[in-house]
Amino acid sequence: MRILYIILYFISFVSADHNMKKCGMFVENQNRDWDDYRPSLTDSYETHDGYFMIHFDRAGVDAVSSSDSDGDGIPNYVEEVEEAAVHSKNLLLDMGYLSPIDDGNGVYDIYILDMDAGYYGVNWPDEFIQNASFVVIDNEYESADYGDISGLGAMKVTVAHEFFHAVQRSYIDFQPNG
Repeated sequence: MRILYIILYFISFVSADHNMKKCGMFVENQNRDWDDYRPSLTDSYETHDGYFMIHFDRAGVDAVSSSDSDGDGIPNYVEEVEEAAVHSKNLLLDMGYLSPIDDGNGVYDIYILDMDAGYYGVNWPDEFIQNASFVVIDNEYESADYGDISGLGAMKVTVAHEFFHAVQRSYIDFQPNG
């Protein structure tokens, strides 16, 4: 039942006109708010399974909350992003989907920024490796900007949704061997 819900959510999220702003996939060619190829953030955290690198700031407009209930030096929000990303990856790959195209460094990158109100996340194409990509999500999903779908729930759905776009990109121009 969970899988059916996820599939239906993905379909409804991208097909509804009123949701077009929530997912930045269709506006990926707009001007980015950063000057470099990818956002430049102060901290990075590699997930325990080694599959994801989560980039974040501890200060400034893009900062995540400093709450760290287990005292390990990694903010709770970053650990929640890790949990959502690893769970999404395991679910999709266990269902038989292809793994996203590697961008050359062996990990899939997730950047946490303060996004414009209403934008939940975006899956940006890599500029150098065909069909590779990275994900950008919001740093807090505050209810004033996101309304009825906010907080950790919004983050978890967004991570799954944007990671699925990375999986979709792996099928573009896919040529099976033989």
